[in-house]
Amino acid sequence: MKTNTPHDSAHTHVTGASEYVDDRPMLPGELFVGCYYSKVAHGKITRLNTKKAMAIPGVRAVVTADDVSHNAWGPIFQDQPIIAAGVVRFAGEVIAVVGATSMEALRQGLAAIECDLAPLPRVMTIRQAIDARSFIGDERFIRRGNAGEAIQKSAHKLKGTLRIKGADHFYLENQSCVAYPREAGQMEVHSSTQHPTETQHVVAEALG
Repeated sequence: MKTNTPHDSAHTHVTGASEYVDDRPMLPGELFVGCYYSKVAHGKITRLNTKKAMAIPGVRAVVTADDVSHNAWGPIFQDQPIIAAGVVRFAGEVIAVVGATSMEALRQGLAAIECDLAPLPRVMTIRQAIDARSFIGDERFIRRGNAGEAIQKSAHKLKGTLRIKGADHFYLENQSCVAYPREAGQMEVHSSTQHPTETQHVVAEALG
């Protein structure tokens, strides 16, 4: 059935009037935050030195995995560190987070982080993942009867390989977030997200 009811925020999107998180005016004392990312697909963190970054004028904090109360998240399986701890598993994984009073101080702080990564074998294909038993989550089976015996007795058998190529979303909105410390240890978060409940869970767990 066709309807002429417009999307409730379509008119503000197409006119440029929608307010996104990054459009919010800054408050006094608000910090700019950026991430230091892994440059390798798989590697062991052999050295991470943040002292030079903390010495940059304007840098107020450098957060690593040691500072996170609960360092695991995931929409279904909690198998992804919030901040890499000991090992990085993909290029672009967050190793450290820097907070600074200006974008220039943030840029210098990120550039001052010293991190040595010892390359480890990369898992780039499904076949490599199977051979290395590098799975997402635990193995799970649904069984009824003796499948192996039934297949052996089958009159017809098919054997082959099926490859299903997936696609990732491309986000049009810049991913940004503003966090306001409140009373009694509370944190008010404004996030670019379609899942505010998950954001609340991850933030609460990370902060303990």
